[in-house]
Amino acid sequence: MNQHVDASNDEAIALIREELLAEHRDALAQLESTRRALQGTQETLSTERRTRLESQAELDAKTRAVQDAEAKAAAAEQVAANEAASRKSLEEQLRLAKEEAGLQLKAKMETAEATERRLVRQRYVLAFAILPLLLGVVLAYVCYGLAVTSLPALAQGWKRWAFVAGTGLLPFASACLLSPMHADENKHLSDWWVCKWAKHLGRKGIAAPVTSALTAVYQGGAWDWFKAAAGLNP
Repeated sequence: MNQHVDASNDEAIALIREELLAEHRDALAQLESTRRALQGTQETLSTERRTRLESQAELDAKTRAVQDAEAKAAAAEQVAANEAASRKSLEEQLRLAKEEAGLQLKAKMETAEATERRLVRQRYVLAFAILPLLLGVVLAYVCYGLAVTSLPALAQGWKRWAFVAGTGLLPFASACLLSPMHADENKHLSDWWVCKWAKHLGRKGIAAPVTSALTAVYQGGAWDWFKAAAGLNP
């Protein structure tokens, strides 16, 4: 009986032991399976981590490239802006220089023209006023002496003064008559009031009266001389 019980116990223990061993083997198998799954998961995570790191590195590289490109573009824009500002400044300086040169040239031309106009008018006054008046004074003096010494008929009364004055005014009158020929062709004289006055005076104020006076004087003097030569004086 005891042997039968012991045998039963041994069988039970053996069964339990087999079950425990089976469970242990199952646990080991599950653990191994879990370990392999965990290892696969770790490998996947490592791969994903590497991929993410590579992607991040690529993204960082692209970001740096974009930043470099933006920096280069900004630098290029700044250079272009500086060049545009420099070009604008140079253009403004060139414009101001041209304007200043134009003003200086205009001032020089105006000064030269004013100088030329002054010289031309001075020569005109000398040639058509001062010299004729001086010549008229000389002629008047000569004619006065001539009237006293050689033309006694003109040496008395109004005839003497008319003869002297008319002869003395001849150069000035001639200058006034000849003035338009010279003044009308010169831009500095054609619109000058002195030349216009001389032209008007020569045509209407001198030529006709002087011609009439000289005609009368010379006719009277010639008639007196003729009467004296012919013995017709009383």
